[in-house]
This record gives sequence, structure tokens and C-alpha cells, in this order.
Amino acid sequence: TVPDWLPSSVQVRSAPSPVDLWKDLEGQNYKKAYIDGGKTIQSFLNAGLVHNLKLSRVPILLGEGIPLLGGEGAFQRPLKHVSTNAYSNGFVTTEYDVDYDSCEA
Repeated sequence: TVPDWLPSSVQVRSAPSPVDLWKDLEGQNYKKAYIDGGKTIQSFLNAGLVHNLKLSRVPILLGEGIPLLGGEGAFQRPLKHVSTNAYSNGFVTTEYDVDYDSCEA
């Protein structure tokens, strides 16, 4: 469910596969999508559908946890750095392009 405070343009979508979802979005003339959640991101990366990644870091030590994009069947491709921004609240965002051409999975 989308929280009330988000703009009405924010939608939750699902499909049997990342490719099916992207075909549905393309059919409605979408060019970009926000994908969230480690396993969901991993499935879109494995399908070759993610071309740009924006990672945000929050200055809080959590201790042990589950790797965002690691684990069994993890996607491995080189990333090309695009930009990094630091904010006064301590947040840091880094943008990368996914390099599908450098090596094979």
C-alpha cells in the first residue's frame, strides 16, 4: 500500500517476472521505475533491466545484517561511478551506471 503522504503518481505494481513488469510499464510509456528491496533489485539486475543505481547511506551503525545485494545467485557486474553527494544530515548518495558489457555473469 502506498502511504497517503506520497504523490498520487506513486504506484505499487507487480507481475510474474521483472521482464513482464517492465513490458507492462513500457506499454504505458514509462521510461524509468524506482525498484526497492534487495531481492527485488537483484531480480531486476539479473534480468538486465537496471542501468543506473542510486545508493543512499545513512550514518547509523546497525551491526550485523543481511547484505543488500549479496548472497546466493548474487549479481556481479562492474559499476561506473557517476556522482557522489554528501548532505549536512550525514546522508551520502552515490550514483553508478551498471556495466553489462565488461564481463559476463
